[in-house]
Amino acid sequence: MRFIHRTFLFLLPVILILAALPINALQETFGSELPGRIAYVGDDFNIHVFDVGTESTFSLTEDGGPNVRYQWPTWSNDGRLAYFCCDLQFATSSVTSAYISPDGILPGRLVFGGIGESIIYAYWAPAPCDGANCRELAMLVNNIQSGSLSLLMVRDTVDDYDNYVAAMGSPFYYSWSPDATQMAFHRNNRLLSIYSGAAGDIDVSLNQPTSGAFQAPAWSPIDDRILLGVVGVHPRFTNLVTVQNGEITTLVEDLEGGVSFAWSPDGQYIAYRLLDGNGYGSLIVINAMTGVPVSETEINAVVAFFWSPDSSKIAFVTPPISGQDSAQRGPAAPQTVQYSPDGFQPVQQGIELSWNVLDVQSGVTTSFGSFLPTPGDVYMILYFDQFAQSHSIWSPDSKYIVYSELMLEDNTTSLVQIRDVLDVTASPVTIGQGGFAVWSYDE
Repeated sequence: MRFIHRTFLFLLPVILILAALPINALQETFGSELPGRIAYVGDDFNIHVFDVGTESTFSLTEDGGPNVRYQWPTWSNDGRLAYFCCDLQFATSSVTSAYISPDGILPGRLVFGGIGESIIYAYWAPAPCDGANCRELAMLVNNIQSGSLSLLMVRDTVDDYDNYVAAMGSPFYYSWSPDATQMAFHRNNRLLSIYSGAAGDIDVSLNQPTSGAFQAPAWSPIDDRILLGVVGVHPRFTNLVTVQNGEITTLVEDLEGGVSFAWSPDGQYIAYRLLDGNGYGSLIVINAMTGVPVSETEINAVVAFFWSPDSSKIAFVTPPISGQDSAQRGPAAPQTVQYSPDGFQPVQQGIELSWNVLDVQSGVTTSFGSFLPTPGDVYMILYFDQFAQSHSIWSPDSKYIVYSELMLEDNTTSLVQIRDVLDVTASPVTIGQGGFAVWSYDE
């Protein structure tokens, strides 16, 4: 991932008047018990955890404020919660820290501290390390002076911890193997390799074939296939391929433009979005073994997308399309999104967005109303192909999504919203004020 250190400009004013339901009305509103927990960065810049089942909120930090802004709550699939401090754009010192809560209820303990560095992303291993209580957290750390990125590994055993630098590169994207013994690296826009945790070193080079126009590699959630973009017949083209034990299987050939992709959680499908010359693209789902198309959106302005845990749906964001809010959508006219020359980062970061949900089997897309994303959500959307592997916007039962939205363009007030994606008529329900929210993986 690249280091972003800028002020987000919100260019399209929007006034959203939402009647937030009382917290104790959640079960009454949705008609059933919602699973899991939601961690979010509050408008007070502290880390809060909302237990959806009991409708209670825990505050893991209390010292947040304008100059102490906690960031990036990151769930492990065993219930641990990592979070970080501070946003150096607003801090009065250059000290950065990483904390791990063992259960998302108790405040986290300090596991890393640095000076002149900033933690810009983190990704828990999907499986234990040496023992049942051992988990590794891979953190991307930016050196403020040099601009270099390093992958810092924190080995957490609940009672103790250790940390070490695994590799360096800029930009730097990575993906865990399902057994958490290896990682796929994409560094410097060209270096493809496999890192072995047991060896503590990069032990397999994937530099042949050459890296194509993509950001984050994606390790299959069920086996040892690695999904990559490699150069096609011409340097401007990218082939979507899987690599398994050195053997390359080409799924889609000669894609022109930047490509982003993600496995379905069951490993049966792959979704990808191609940026064409106009800076937008459709969302296409293919069979993960054969590359045969399964489904495709009729909306060709997909900005980011996220698989549901049960692999049946994909939530994706687009610019709002006039007259199409809150409806099941048929063919739509193209909507242009302006992109920077590298093909990945939107130039205009203050646009309104709309949530949409694709049913993979039927091909039907359901679209919802527009919202103004917070700076935290904009950052996740810019790097969604990496964040989709480490952070979940979906409830564990695949019925709801969580997101944050700004209430006014020129105001810092933001709401954490739950949306029922199975009921197009349902309004989002507010659970608190905050600018970045993620759902836990546990039921």
